[in-house]
Amino acid sequence: MKDDVKDLDELANELISHVENVLENAEPSPDRDALQTRFEDMKAKWGDVKDKVSARETEIEERAPVLHDYHDNMEDFVAWLTDLDNKISSQSPVSCDPKMIAKQLQQVETLKKDLELHKPEFETVKEISSGVIKRQPDDVYVVEAQLQYVIKMWESVSFRLKDRSDQINNVKDIAEEYQKAQRPVRALYAWAEEAIVPAEAIGSNIERAKQELNNTKVGFHFSISTFFSRRPI
Repeated sequence: MKDDVKDLDELANELISHVENVLENAEPSPDRDALQTRFEDMKAKWGDVKDKVSARETEIEERAPVLHDYHDNMEDFVAWLTDLDNKISSQSPVSCDPKMIAKQLQQVETLKKDLELHKPEFETVKEISSGVIKRQPDDVYVVEAQLQYVIKMWESVSFRLKDRSDQINNVKDIAEEYQKAQRPVRALYAWAEEAIVPAEAIGSNIERAKQELNNTKVGFHFSISTFFSRRPI
């Protein structure tokens, strides 16, 4: 814009010089008066255009550092936040396997740490955006919309990470309780398997086989009753 005005200014000066020369050498007449009036009007309009361009250039030069800072920070932050959102979306369903649960918990903790590390950048983006909005640029509505988008996306990512962490920890607690409950049950069945006398040890003595099996049943039932009587209600 500045170069265009400069070129036009040179042409305008030539035209003004030419018209002034014509008016200076023209005899007084209604036509000369009319040309003089149009000439003065043209000079006034051209002067107004140059003043507006100069004011616009000053305004742009004053806003340029802030706007560059806004675009650089906003672009980088939105790219990172979008990437984080995609990482959360790509997480696999919460597993029931203890080893996989530990791995998933580590993954979500890493994402939460990354979110926390970028919190200062989030505050900076909000501060810079608010500063731009206060200056009321021509596209202020775009800045306002982008700021609201970033805030909502930040809140969404924060909520999803917390919800994911809570889900994993809940499943982890249930899995641990399940594993604890399984230990005595597995031990009980292992005892029952060992208590059953092999057929080879009994031989052809049917009565002994029946007695051994009955002893095993009694012992197994007693063990089960004892196990459940000790469990909290």
